[in-house]
Amino acid sequence: MRDDVESRLKEFYKLYEAYKVISNWIRDNWESIMEMARAFTQCLDYDYEPTTPKQVYGYVKHKVM
Repeated sequence: MRDDVESRLKEFYKLYEAYKVISNWIRDNWESIMEMARAFTQCLDYDYEPTTPKQVYGYVKHKVM
């Protein structure tokens, strides 16, 4: 099994081009990415207090029957 250096070089060049596109996209959208990260961390810091559900069962039961 022979290792074809030229085809590997082409594959690595395609990978390099893909990384360039991804890094440019991240650079262009960095501020919005950071805003989303801040919002996400605020959601993680939120203290959830469960509420008691309203009793809807009786109303639905009489409407169905």
